[in-house]
Amino acid sequence: QVGINDLVDTSWWYQVRNYLLIRYLRRNGLSGTIWDVGSGTGIVSQALRDAGFQAVAIEPASGGAVSAAARGLPTVASTLEDLRLPERSISAIGLFDVVEHLAEPEALLAECRRVLAPSGQLYVTVPAHPWLWSQADTLAQHHRRYTRKSLRTLLENSDFTIQDCSYRLASLVAPLAIARSIPWRLGYRPESTSFHRQLDKQLGYSSTVLTRCLIGLESLVGGTSPIGTSLFACASPRSVAH
Repeated sequence: QVGINDLVDTSWWYQVRNYLLIRYLRRNGLSGTIWDVGSGTGIVSQALRDAGFQAVAIEPASGGAVSAAARGLPTVASTLEDLRLPERSISAIGLFDVVEHLAEPEALLAECRRVLAPSGQLYVTVPAHPWLWSQADTLAQHHRRYTRKSLRTLLENSDFTIQDCSYRLASLVAPLAIARSIPWRLGYRPESTSFHRQLDKQLGYSSTVLTRCLIGLESLVGGTSPIGTSLFACASPRSVAH
């Protein structure tokens, strides 16, 4: 059986997502240290560090924070709100697959808005399209999947100016619908281990080919697709006139 801590280190999905995320951060000019809020076990922070970025892992769950620290990452076991950082003190914040776990994400976004420097950047990734909902979302304790419009509305209502909001992993929409969403609508409710097997790298050579194919396809599409299983967004605090 694949544990979740093992899964994030071996999964082809995390490898592809992190590759695309690093490209996205570079394309949008990330500079300085990025605070990876809700970092979990630190899989994204480690990928960012390995790519040459400076990252701080912020994770309220003690188990995740311990795992992130074990990777040698600067780690704080806390929520962003509880840190009570000075206003306009951070250059970049990442909410990587975090917002969908919150019933009311506005409070976290308000804190991000408060602590980000006027020229700072907020990076967000969320699962896309409500019609792709499946048992995997329920097991992951998601509250929703987003559309480009709903994510833009959420960020704009939280006083952010959006530089980009675009879909990624268009090539996985059909497989996800067939393997997860349609069975869920037909009443199929599998255990979490079945989803672990779908994401597990331990599939051998075929998984390596899959990873390379997905990266190649995404490099061609470049975020221009009208659909995708994930949404990436980059935004900055909205200027306030005095």
